Amino acid sequence: MPVPRGWHPGEVEAQEARGFADELWGTDPPFEDGLPPFYALFFAQLPFIPLATLDGSGRPWASLISGQDGEAGFIQPYTPPGSRSDEDRTLRMKVPAPEGLPLRFCLQEHGSMGIQKGKILAASVGVMLHNRRRNKLEGVVKDWKLDEHAGNLDLELGVNNIMGNCPKYINRRILTSTQLNPKVLASAYPSAPTGTPLPDVALDIVASADHVYLATRHTGNPSVYPQDESRLGMNHRGGRKGFLRHYFDHEQGKSCLVLPDFSGNRFMQSIGNLVHDPVAGLAIPHFGFRSSDGVFVRPARVLHVTGKTQVLVGAEAKKFMRGVQACIKIYVEAYTVLEGALPLAVDGAWSMGTGALSRVHGNEADEEAEGLTEDDCIDWSPYNPPLRLLNSEHVNPSLANLASGDQVKLATLTGMSFWTPTLATFHWSCPVSSVQASGSDTLHHAGCEAYEAGQYVIMDCTGILDTRVKLYKHMAHFPGGEREVNDDGVRSWTVSSRPSFTTGSDGNTLLHFSMTVRRKQRGAVTPGLFHQGWRWKQEHKKGSSNLNITVPMLGFDGVFTVPKPTSSTDPLKLLYMAHGIGITPLLAHLEQLAARQSQSQAEGAQQPVDSLLILAFRADEMPIFDGLLRRALTAQAGNRPGLGNDNPAQFKVRVLYIERPAPDEDQVFSSVTPEMLSALPAPGSESVNITFESRNIPGGRINKHFFLQDEHRLGLAFEDIAKYRAYICGTPAFDKECRKALKLVAAQAHTTEEQTVISESFTF
Repeated sequence: MPVPRGWHPGEVEAQEARGFADELWGTDPPFEDGLPPFYALFFAQLPFIPLATLDGSGRPWASLISGQDGEAGFIQPYTPPGSRSDEDRTLRMKVPAPEGLPLRFCLQEHGSMGIQKGKILAASVGVMLHNRRRNKLEGVVKDWKLDEHAGNLDLELGVNNIMGNCPKYINRRILTSTQLNPKVLASAYPSAPTGTPLPDVALDIVASADHVYLATRHTGNPSVYPQDESRLGMNHRGGRKGFLRHYFDHEQGKSCLVLPDFSGNRFMQSIGNLVHDPVAGLAIPHFGFRSSDGVFVRPARVLHVTGKTQVLVGAEAKKFMRGVQACIKIYVEAYTVLEGALPLAVDGAWSMGTGALSRVHGNEADEEAEGLTEDDCIDWSPYNPPLRLLNSEHVNPSLANLASGDQVKLATLTGMSFWTPTLATFHWSCPVSSVQASGSDTLHHAGCEAYEAGQYVIMDCTGILDTRVKLYKHMAHFPGGEREVNDDGVRSWTVSSRPSFTTGSDGNTLLHFSMTVRRKQRGAVTPGLFHQGWRWKQEHKKGSSNLNITVPMLGFDGVFTVPKPTSSTDPLKLLYMAHGIGITPLLAHLEQLAARQSQSQAEGAQQPVDSLLILAFRADEMPIFDGLLRRALTAQAGNRPGLGNDNPAQFKVRVLYIERPAPDEDQVFSSVTPEMLSALPAPGSESVNITFESRNIPGGRINKHFFLQDEHRLGLAFEDIAKYRAYICGTPAFDKECRKALKLVAAQAHTTEEQTVISESFTF
């Protein structure tokens, strides 16, 4: 079959739907004829490949196949004697083909239908998961022989054409071989019963998926010129764990898998196939795992599905799944789940935490491997966008509506406080439709603006995006720019104030909130946001109010909230561990707790609060963050009449500051001036009803051994610390170290009661 010349009608239609047609006009798909030696060597080095084939009903299936031992080299390039043509070169392999493997029943059905071996369409994409190399091919099954008793398949693939692919969305890992022990865990073939969802074992694989293999079909039209032959396609799709979403479609009576379409090469080959042939297959692997000490924790499991598809594009896609330009819905018509049929496992002896291959060995093994999970052994692609949920999955109903673009309200900038050139607080107001107050904590009202102290705000900053982000680029132009490829301009920032309301000049209620933000160098949004804030501040210094800065606000969400007040006289024990800008939810919490104490004392009922804050800051920014803490404690509480010094303090705040040096290049850029500090409360300005004490430890570091040092516990015993409700806010690495430290505290305290630990995922 000749290399495709030009794009087929489905690809052209898909390109036009996304606005790519003009860019690709006059180009051809970058296929190469046959199997050149370079690509033959590539496939010979793979430990497994996905293979697309059709069943007897013409439905695509994707099968993951390997050698018996799971080692690389099971694929052997073969060139017939005397041939010098790349088109004659084939790939030969002997692979396990147990019951339940789609490749097995697809070939069996072709054989029973009398289809000639050289006419059986096939496609594959070879992916080296350890280095992100990827090449895909289209071809045919030239020959096959199945030993049904032994479950072995001799297979020869003819390659019509091949194409190199980019490394985007490939999550690196090291695979090691394991024992082959195939078994069928679940199966619904040739069709799943209508009204029956996927079994739990299949849904577990979907939930753990960070990459899938997508098989598609193109039914050609040989009568046109250039000749349009039928062919199959196979592609790799990857993302963060959980990027593949699932729901049960009651109207169809089928489980539906939803695959987001991230920014790619604009060829639209897979979606182009689906435009005219709306049917696809998926192979979803969950590799086995071998721990760092060599113990195989579990075998590999693979979910294979096939079904009819629906492609959503543009506004239709966004109404279904926030933050995507397109997505593919696959209604599952048949499936199989195999365990132990792919003899491969993620090697836990390799850590990917730093983004580089590093083997755990020698005396460091126990130390490095403690608590090591499969996720720690994966180097996640820097191109992976944030997790995209279906709008129907949102617990907060307002977000489900707002994600589709409905009911968006504008937040208006009302104030600015620049603490350093890279740290500022933005004050916003937003109209609300109705308000109901519940004590001093939760304020509920219609629309998207209900929030509790500690939650985050979601804003559409598309209008502030840097120009370089808005322009299409296939790959990042600089290190750190990978996420810009799929940047939709939506951002979430923790609100650093408790909710407050006023009545506007028009009689409408206004919600006021603040967010404290760090400016990121070469950031896509924060440089523009800081510039807008600076312009606003300059205009207001001149007494002008002509500059009106507004940003669409999508809603509030998050679980990092203050516990509800009770009438108990036992103190509410709260432990906060944060570093840098991670202090922002603490500011809202402290402001809320101070206001709660002030109100409860006035009413004669109060629950004491005992809070312990362990905060790591750069030494040059320590005065700013200390001042922000004190401001949060004085912003709402104040001194109420009748609550003089003779009233006992019911709110204890103990702070342990861990100072760390700032990078030399940031010292000038982030310098703190006396003018900036003058806007913050001085030490000792807290309410008389608040006990505030702090201690500095220069050069410290929060790690798993942190609480083993007496000075870090501030006089508390291990069993006391274990009773605190813990909040952690920082990078994933910081979060992990803090959790290790708290587990060590529990071990030292000899307690079996699990400590409540809360951190924010920012998944919306």
